Amino acid sequence: MFGVYNVPFHLERDNISLEVENRGDTVFYRRSQPGSLEKYLLVSKCRLQLSPVEPLHLPKIMTHNLMIEFNRPLLVESREKRKIFLNVPLEIAVYLLSAKKETLPELADVFTLGTPKFTLYGNITNGILCKHYQSDIFAQLPSDAPTPDRAWLQLTVHNSSPHWIQVTRTILSAYAMKLYYDKEFVAMNMEMNLIDPSHAETYAVDLPLRKGMQKAQEYFSSGRMQIGSHKFSMEWGL
Repeated sequence: MFGVYNVPFHLERDNISLEVENRGDTVFYRRSQPGSLEKYLLVSKCRLQLSPVEPLHLPKIMTHNLMIEFNRPLLVESREKRKIFLNVPLEIAVYLLSAKKETLPELADVFTLGTPKFTLYGNITNGILCKHYQSDIFAQLPSDAPTPDRAWLQLTVHNSSPHWIQVTRTILSAYAMKLYYDKEFVAMNMEMNLIDPSHAETYAVDLPLRKGMQKAQEYFSSGRMQIGSHKFSMEWGL
């Protein structure tokens, strides 16, 4: 589903319905599922790119951080470093690609098949609002492809402390999310360094899970949004 398309364009799959057509000197964009949106585009010539995007736009940008809560706790031995796999939510972006080389891709629409949820990390006075999602932990990358509203996260967990540490969640910065996709699934790569039983840091790893994956458009790390950190420090417990 993800990729670059010429206009006119029509898509019907996975509870997604999109249509783009030429109407005289304008381009008409319609999304009838999920939700509904119609727009006229004043553009001389363009293509569309459907791209997975950081799952923090909807219902509007309220936070730059995503909390993945584990359905079961993870206990990590001292000095151990292992990879685990998690489900993460996705949003789907529609970018306009102008024929004019000097024009940057423009975000025309963002939608999701999921239901956005939020939670507070830390105390009510100075805690951090996070988008919230729950996931099982997988020791290996599952063979089944997730639905279009989910991606795989390969999380390298490193316990750099002399203690056993129990982890029940991880928090990721949108600026650290580097999404890659192919015909089968979307994925990203992150690291989590466990500093002590109540502190950790998460980092970006800008590498695909396997060869041949294409990098998705980035919104938060693009020129217009370079105001956040590519690292998240978990200081209020794991």
